[in-house]
Amino acid sequence: MNDSKMKLLASRLTVYILILSVIIMGLSCATSSPYTPITSKLSLGFQETTVEEASEMLGVTVPVPTYLPKGLEIKEVYISYSPDGRNTILLFISDEEISKDLVTKTTSQGTVQYYMVQSKMRMKIIYIYGKVIPGGFKLPGENVTVKGVPGKILEGGTLWWQRPPFDINLSRSEDISKEELLKVAESIE
Repeated sequence: MNDSKMKLLASRLTVYILILSVIIMGLSCATSSPYTPITSKLSLGFQETTVEEASEMLGVTVPVPTYLPKGLEIKEVYISYSPDGRNTILLFISDEEISKDLVTKTTSQGTVQYYMVQSKMRMKIIYIYGKVIPGGFKLPGENVTVKGVPGKILEGGTLWWQRPPFDINLSRSEDISKEELLKVAESIE
């Protein structure tokens, strides 16, 4: 091969490498999430389930949102039965797989293990058998209404309200606006 053909081949190869680099960078940017994750603690006492199975276990339909911000979906569902009868369901909502890290802590009272879970939203549903807090929540935060029911947006952006027979709290990534959070809450059926 002569020098001019080698230079032509080298310049074409450089162009192909640049094009491939741009494509790869574009793909990695397209798959990164626009939402900052939130971290939640998940006790080892929770069992993975589905919304349908949780509804069957409780004998009532577990409420779920019919609207979620772009790209988000319910990725994992967990249920825990409490000795006091307050069963808890957790919905982890994300645009990526849910990240779970096992944490082990040893204190003077023993060793405790739990998962730290990263998602973009978390919905905690506590089955309270129809009991409500008379006069509503006395927590500090912004008063809001969800489908005509009083609720609070607490510091950190968690929305909390009662929809008998459930206490519901909906936590969000800092990248999800208050308006979007309320839109998700209003869509819960």
